[in-house]
Formats: sequence, structure tokens, C-alpha cells
Amino acid sequence: MNKVLIIAVAAIAALAVGGLAAFTLLHEESYPIEYELNGGEFCGDYPQTYRSGEKIDLEYPIKDEKAFAGWYTDADTTVHFNGDTAGIEGPLKLYARWTASPLEYRVWLEVHEECDRGFSSYVMEGTRAMYFDLISTRSGLMHTVVADMVGYYYIDHEGEVVAKITRDESWNAGFGDYGYIGMETIDTIDGPMICEVYSITYDDGATDTFWLNSDGLVCRQYYEYIGDDDSDTKSKIATRTLSSYLKSKISVVYTVDVYSGLGIEVKGKKESYLPGELVTLEAEPEPGTTFSGWYDSNLKLLCEDRKYAFEVGQDQRIYALNSLDEVYHFKAGDLINFSKIFNNAEQYTWYTSYKEGEIFGDSWQFSEHVIEETGFYIITAKTPKGDQMAVLMQIGGNVHREYEWKWDGETYSVDLEIGFDDYYYAKNLYDLGERRQDKPDHIRDRTFVTYGYEDEVMKKYTSVLVDKLIDAYKEKNSTIKQKDYLNYILAFTQYIPYQTDEEYLGYLEYWKFPLETLYDKSGDCEDTSILFVLLAHESRAKLGFDYDVGLQIMPGHACAAVKTSAASAKTNPYGYVYGETTALNYDVGDIPEKMKDYFIDESYYPPISSKSFLVEIE
Repeated sequence: MNKVLIIAVAAIAALAVGGLAAFTLLHEESYPIEYELNGGEFCGDYPQTYRSGEKIDLEYPIKDEKAFAGWYTDADTTVHFNGDTAGIEGPLKLYARWTASPLEYRVWLEVHEECDRGFSSYVMEGTRAMYFDLISTRSGLMHTVVADMVGYYYIDHEGEVVAKITRDESWNAGFGDYGYIGMETIDTIDGPMICEVYSITYDDGATDTFWLNSDGLVCRQYYEYIGDDDSDTKSKIATRTLSSYLKSKISVVYTVDVYSGLGIEVKGKKESYLPGELVTLEAEPEPGTTFSGWYDSNLKLLCEDRKYAFEVGQDQRIYALNSLDEVYHFKAGDLINFSKIFNNAEQYTWYTSYKEGEIFGDSWQFSEHVIEETGFYIITAKTPKGDQMAVLMQIGGNVHREYEWKWDGETYSVDLEIGFDDYYYAKNLYDLGERRQDKPDHIRDRTFVTYGYEDEVMKKYTSVLVDKLIDAYKEKNSTIKQKDYLNYILAFTQYIPYQTDEEYLGYLEYWKFPLETLYDKSGDCEDTSILFVLLAHESRAKLGFDYDVGLQIMPGHACAAVKTSAASAKTNPYGYVYGETTALNYDVGDIPEKMKDYFIDESYYPPISSKSFLVEIE
């Protein structure tokens, strides 16, 4: 296997490092370029001459059932040519190299990870699923694309990460040196196999070692980091071993669907693109139209400039929108005149291309239409010429939510009417970067609870729900005891379906306000713990109870925390007992076995006075 390509595969978790600028003297004389396409052909123009010292912008040939693997300067295609002619003079002959059609691998890795991070220390075991594709690019460099829970990495033939699309823009890592170590025979799922071994060193001193088989599959990975005295993380060691994989051919043609807002024309579009092809789109707004930017299918901003250039690595949908403030507001059930919105476009076909992160194709061909469901939509229109336009539309109205749970042998239920506009207000109150822990002072963290009883929009729902919870309890219980009631509302939160943040929005961390959790009827440990803390806090005054509540942050988990006057040997160092909101049949004070040490043992905590892992609510 080509060692340079293996290095590209090995760099699956690295970021590119910018190189130093170099100034090269160009020669006046031009030299001819001859191409040996080896059965392929060019689709358009291609460079036919060069001047010594310049970087040639090489073109991408095509060949049926084959993938282009780069330009080489020898007939055996062993000496790769990247377009740099420094030190080259005279006629230049380039040879095209071809490989079988691109392959996609779906791989599963058995993971064992240990991290020493004080209170946040953890040991993690399990299976991690990943993708990686071998594709060819317009510039002729074989890329490896690896998709994991963090994002996508595009690594070139030289082993450098040239592009990275992340699901969480706050994630970052510095990429240092990489190198070939040698050959080693290791046990794999396909038996003993000779693997090439590569090592990557990151800027923080961490090292990644990879064992790759002849197909470029990572059979084993070993990551090691040793921190210094000032580091929060003292050490981290992770081993990943290939446990299974699937292999299939992938498409060598991608589509980029481009939708433009009203009053915006987009130039540079075409029907299909080759992998790695450079695309340059340009938005031309009409006079009086404000161009907001280029957005992906989840309305994440890609670029604010009118000209947007990128390299194609997958099928994608892009919106060139006018001001995001220009949102059309209607109520569910309203008869909407789309012909008027789209400037009397009677012959258009309209359809909803997006609703709350979900892409679908509910289409209609009448100028007036009723949207029955509340939600935030992108409404698109396709003209007879095939152009696609888009507008943003918020369909308001109340949504009925019912909640049912069991406690102490009885079944309880309450319902709630939630206005979509209010839900959308809560959903957009914080940016994505603010939907995570804000330590050490937890000022923002507290607002996920306190806004539930302070914010004018959200507090009305909290008050109604708490009243209904108390009434439902009184219907089946003659007296209300503090301990029983806390277990009752804890059970309420335990019956809310668990959903990870990645499943919800594709982000690793996204704290919800309680109104969002109630509307979605789903959430992860932070979301349901925040909800419990809010309900317990607001019930306290109404029922005359005496306790304190808070949110406890632990390694990979969060729980509610309650402090009462009752004695308990199972408190955290701050005197709070545990409240598990994501698993059934746990009462307040019951601690899941794997969380006992993290919650009780003082050695996992920083100085107690800092309370940096407890978000207390007054």
C-alpha cells in the first residue's frame, strides 16, 4: 500500500497546520505539458503549458468504473506530482493513475478509555461506529474522509488535513508531527496481519499510533496523553480495536442543491459534481435586498460573503438567504397565499424542504395552501425553469402534550398546552455555544432553571404544570409528605424518554430549558435533571417544604441534588443526596452503583469551598 496514502488514512483525528509562505522566482519561458490519461479523458479545459516555479492548477480526468488517484511523473505511477514545478524545467509528461471505484467502510471499534481528571475522571468501554471513504479529488489527490461523532476530516495525499466539517464548532485540536514507524504483525479480526504503523504527535504532546492493514483500515489505535502540573487532565489513555466492518462502493458523483431567498440570484450552480471538485457560488441580491449568508440544511451559517467557495465531499443542500429577520408568521390552519409571497408565481411547485431539522418533501401545486402543524419551516418554490427559491416561515399555535408515569403502584397523568412561538423563543434564547456547562461560577447554568420561574414567557408554563402535578398527587393521596412528593416528581422526569443531544440536533452538548424538554417530550440527563430541579424548587413554596435543590455535574452524567434536614450517609461533600432522572425506580437518595464513588468520594472533588461541580439554586 502506498505509504503516503496510509499516512493520509492515519491522520483521522488531526487538524491541518498552516505552512510557511514561500516565494518562488518564476521563469519567463513556458514549457509544454503532455498527459498520459491511461484510458481516461478530460471533461473540460486543462493546462497545456507551465513556467518553472509556478504551481499548476491540475484538472481532474474521468474514467468509467474507475477513480482518479493522482498525477505522477513516471509511467509506473510511483512518483506523485502535486503541481509544484519548483526546480523543474523543460517538457513535462504526467501519467494518470486509476484505482477501483471508491469504497466506503463502515467500521466498529471496541473502545477502552481511561482519563484521570480529578472529579471528572472516568473509565469508558464500549463500541464506537465510524465511516471512512476512499475518494479521489479534483486536484488528483487521494483523500480519506472519516466521519465520527465529531465530524468529517479531509486528508490529502501528503497526509495533511485540508478541511474539516465539525458538528461541534467549539472542538479543536492542534496537529503536530506524523511519521512512519515500521511494520508489525498483529492479531486482527481477519487473523494475524502485517500492518504498517504510523504515529501522530499533537501540539499538546499527546500521541496517536495507528496500525493499518493493506486496505487502509485502522485495525488498532492507541492514544496517550500525559498532562503537566497545570493541566486539568493528568492523563488519558485510549485503545480502539477494529471489531467488525462493512465495505461497499460509493457514488463518484455528488449533488449540491442550492436554494435562494427572495430577491437573490445564485450563479455558479450545476447539476452534479465530482468528489473534491471546487465549487464557487456567488449570490447577487436585487437592490433593496439584504443578503444574510450561506446556510446548511440545519440553518448553520457557512459563510457571510456573497462569494462562497468549497470543495465537494458529499451530497449537500445550501441556502443563500436574505435577512434571517424576514420570517413569515402564520398560525396552524391558516390559508396561506404562496403565490403572493413568491411574487405571483402561479406556475411554481411549492414544498416544505425543512421543518425543525427534518428534511422532507411535502409538495403542492396550488397557490393557496394550509399548513396544519406548528413548526419552523423553510418553504421552497421551484420555477418552471428549475430554479429553487426559499423563504423562512414560522407556523404558530398551541401544541397539546400529555405525560403519563407510574409511582408507588399508581398511574398518573397531566397535560399541558404549549405555544410553539414560546417554545421557539426558548429554543433560540441561547446560541449553541452557550448550551453547555459554564464553569466554574455556573452563572449561565443556573438560568436553565431560574428562567423557568423568572422569565415572563416560560414561568407561566411552570406554574400551570406544578399546580397540575400537585392536584394529580392529591387525587390519590390524602396527605403530602415531602419525601414522597419529591419521589413522585422524580418519577415524572424518569418517564420522559431519554434522547442524546447528538440524536436531537447532531451536537455533543445541548442543554435544554425545561419548556423545550416538555415540548419535545425527550431529553438527556442534564435536561431531565434541570426539569426536576425546577419542579422541586417551585413546589417547595406552594407546599411549605424545606429543602435545597441543585444540579450535580459528573463524568459523563448529570443528576439532581437535594439537601434536606434528614441524616444520610450517602451525601456528596456539600450535603446533598442524589436524584437520578434518567432511569426508572430510583428514589431520591438512591445512587446508581457506577456513580457512587463520583458522587460521594471527596477525592474526586476540587476544594469543597469552590463547589465547581454543583449548580445550586437558591
